[in-house]
Amino acid sequence: MVDGGSNTPNYYNLYGKKNHLIPTNYDVLYATPSPDGRSFALEVFGGITLGSAIWQIGLSGNFMGIIQDEGAHSQIDGKPFVTDYEGHTVYEGNPIWSPDGKKILYQTFVYYNGRRRDYHLWQLDLEKGNQVLIDRGFTPNISRNGKRIVYSKVISESNGRLNWDIWEYSLEPKKRVKRLTTSRAKEQYPSWAYIHGKEYILYSAKQSGYYDIWKMEKDGTNPTPITFIGAEQKTDALGAMASPDGKKIVFWSVETGPGGIEMNEKIWI
Repeated sequence: MVDGGSNTPNYYNLYGKKNHLIPTNYDVLYATPSPDGRSFALEVFGGITLGSAIWQIGLSGNFMGIIQDEGAHSQIDGKPFVTDYEGHTVYEGNPIWSPDGKKILYQTFVYYNGRRRDYHLWQLDLEKGNQVLIDRGFTPNISRNGKRIVYSKVISESNGRLNWDIWEYSLEPKKRVKRLTTSRAKEQYPSWAYIHGKEYILYSAKQSGYYDIWKMEKDGTNPTPITFIGAEQKTDALGAMASPDGKKIVFWSVETGPGGIEMNEKIWI
């Protein structure tokens, strides 16, 4: 178990003993363990960046920063992708490991002169050291076999309305992007779930003023609400993840207070 309390990442062993991962005062979010349990990927605020950066940290305290590559190419069409990140505030977050532990998928959130904002998805090859752009999007999750990615993406419809939907990106055998949801609700935080031997996608949808947890088939059909905590308790239910055996789901909730301040964050099972 990992937490970011007291601004510093900590981990707990099976006996509840708490240890600091790195002796810093940086703020940390999204600590995710590698498949072999030997290191963590973290979003670290502070240090050499204006925003945040992904760090890979071993339990011994060794770390390396993940630096953005300005010469990246798009995975979708192979064309050069110019980020124009230099001089702007960049936040790297939501790191997700591939099942073999060789790659890390993460998002960047960029402020351009305080006006325009962009989200991008990247995949870093830890062995080769190169990274490629997947798509514009955020809150990624990778399938158990490492061949498919689901994520949220904001697009502008023909009527000018912005729509938040769930998308799928296939890594094999051919690079393919597929839109899974088309409703007018805001949808994000998708994750793969294996329930009773069948593959589903969990996600958060804002249908009635608050986010609740929903489930759909892997092809985007049969969307079904799982929780009603949002409307009942006037709080947002986000980030659902299923246990490996598919018997339990964990998610977190947050209330939005005056001025858009997030408060009363809770973890649910």
